[in-house]
Amino acid sequence: MTDTSKTPSDQLVTDANKAFYALTAAEYDKMGRGMVVEVAKTNAANILARVPGIDASSTELMDFAAGTGLLATFVAPRCKSVTAVDQSEAMIDQLRQKLDAQQDAANRISNIVPVVTDILVDGESEITGRQYDVITCTNSYHHLSDPARVTQVLASYLRPGGHLAVVDLNKTEDSAEFHTAPRTVEQEDGSHKQVDDFAAETNEHSHAHGHGGHHPGHGHSHSHNHEHVIAHRGGFTQAEMEAFFSGAGLKLVDMGKSAQFVKDGKAYDNFLAIARKPL
Repeated sequence: MTDTSKTPSDQLVTDANKAFYALTAAEYDKMGRGMVVEVAKTNAANILARVPGIDASSTELMDFAAGTGLLATFVAPRCKSVTAVDQSEAMIDQLRQKLDAQQDAANRISNIVPVVTDILVDGESEITGRQYDVITCTNSYHHLSDPARVTQVLASYLRPGGHLAVVDLNKTEDSAEFHTAPRTVEQEDGSHKQVDDFAAETNEHSHAHGHGGHHPGHGHSHSHNHEHVIAHRGGFTQAEMEAFFSGAGLKLVDMGKSAQFVKDGKAYDNFLAIARKPL
């Protein structure tokens, strides 16, 4: 569905993200040779340690932009329920497959509810009218064309006294170097494989939707440089996060380092910013 209230630029980012994740969902958890899984585990541990009041008997948590459910599966054992929300059917399908494939009956996760919806567009969905004690969003704010607006919508899903926990890249003079356009290669059978650990150089000559036109290897495959999947290269400063939160009626209560990435010999930090909705 196209949101007519979005600017053409906003819609371009939304459509590019949907296209990218539709192509790479099956390979996503393997990115960075497993680094995305370890980063998710670290961020989940920090969220569980720093967000006040998380309790296995009562906490209802929404994981926004949940992707393949990496964070959701790590936090679920400490929550009453986790609603994993993403606009990508392909990414949520990967989560559903993980949940269905569980073999360990004693540690089976049964409290995750996968939901496909775009909270800026869909007037009615499975989460309409719901409120949550905690909302998480990890390493996805930089994909949002309008994070201020999304923060306002997320705040509307929070119960009074609830917390929004956002993990993203800490902006520094060099942090923009971390984000370059991810690339996938179409195989002969029509499937797609991500060929870079995290990124590939942007193809300056690719057309509007970021799909490069060159053909590596042979004539039966071609790469897709998704130039528009990163709306905010370099992440965010504390001042920017405070502005997003205050504009949504939330108060920043804690912000500090969470996980760390290493790429091309350089270290980049995730921050964890926690905001509270007034009672």
